[in-house]
Amino acid sequence: MVDGGVGWEARIELGFERRHRRTVMARRHYGPLAVQKPFYPEGEICHTYLIHPPGGIEVWREGMPLLIERARLEGGSNLLSAHWGLMGRTVVGTLVALPANHALLEAAREAVVPAPGDLFSATLLGEVLVCRYLGGQGEAARRCFTSIWSATRPHLLGRPACYPRIWFHLRRGK
Repeated sequence: MVDGGVGWEARIELGFERRHRRTVMARRHYGPLAVQKPFYPEGEICHTYLIHPPGGIEVWREGMPLLIERARLEGGSNLLSAHWGLMGRTVVGTLVALPANHALLEAAREAVVPAPGDLFSATLLGEVLVCRYLGGQGEAARRCFTSIWSATRPHLLGRPACYPRIWFHLRRGK
């Protein structure tokens, strides 16, 4: 469940099962969280894009929180320009992967060489890998997360990296 702190709640539960030689999605949601639609760039394996408004990331398993993160960025706030905040950078991104371990953490860290002036971090919180980007260009953020995806997906799923469809269209300039 996600609580944005301004009177809205959202909940999404995704379930996947095998039918007719491919993975299909069963889902339930309440509020603004939604899955755009399932995609099948690898044929039988379902890819989903979770659409959510800004306000936080919450990951729960069996009623226990694994990660709760909330962000409140307000125009004109000191947070946007202060050294302890965003330092005037305009692009912020987070990638979360699990189950993770120290080998996955090191793979993520070794995969990324941030552009000059950009910041990148990878942290292991229990079994949750949290990767963050802070910089000034969306393209640099995409390169950062594409590198992480390429390095970590084989460890997580035992499959080669297959770029999400939306990244493929961005890479081709569409």
